[in-house]
Amino acid sequence: MSLPDGLQHVTTLQKLEILSCTNLMALPEWIGNLTSLHHLAISGCFNLTSLPQEICHLTSLQILMIESCPNLMNLPGSMDNLTLLQALTITEFPNLTSLPQGIRSLTSLKSLPVDNCPNLMALPEWIGNLTSLEELIIANALI
Repeated sequence: MSLPDGLQHVTTLQKLEILSCTNLMALPEWIGNLTSLHHLAISGCFNLTSLPQEICHLTSLQILMIESCPNLMNLPGSMDNLTLLQALTITEFPNLTSLPQGIRSLTSLKSLPVDNCPNLMALPEWIGNLTSLEELIIANALI
């Protein structure tokens, strides 16, 4: 139902995958203290409804994958501190109707696959400002 609190003290952790934790309801705010984290994957967490804004404190993060979390309502609004993020994967996110404004500040973003987001209706104009973007995949959306 939750991550163990002791994990917050593993400040050298570089990769964290939270997979098929069907009873996980929320990520703790202390996840933002894992400042060495380069890779964060969250997949198959069916009861997860939100992500803490503190994810935006993961300044070393290069890869963020959010997959198969159908009850997730949104992504963190501000992503300004994720200046090293190179890959953001969003799949099976039925509540997503538009790409979050916070993505526009991800100037190092190279890869943005968005798949099985059936209510995604349009791409924002600012998508053209992601000058490092090399791969954009939009599949199974209303676009």
